[in-house]
Amino acid sequence: TETRAGAAIAGAVLERLHALGCRGLFTTHLHEIFELPLALTGVQLLRMAIDMRSDHSWSPTWKVVEGRCVDSLAVYAAEKY
Repeated sequence: TETRAGAAIAGAVLERLHALGCRGLFTTHLHEIFELPLALTGVQLLRMAIDMRSDHSWSPTWKVVEGRCVDSLAVYAAEKY
């Protein structure tokens, strides 16, 4: 699927899981999902924190922090590994 269609499918699945009482979900590469008008109440968005340096190198902090992930680190990860 193309990106927006994939996000729409993921959004529908997320709404269904929420309605069923799902208490946790982990996802990657779906930044577009947050642009959808999802019907979710009582949801808390969390993300993994990183230490991003001025030279664009980074390392995980292994901490879960509040907020949504707005950037993809795929390019940086590919360069690193």
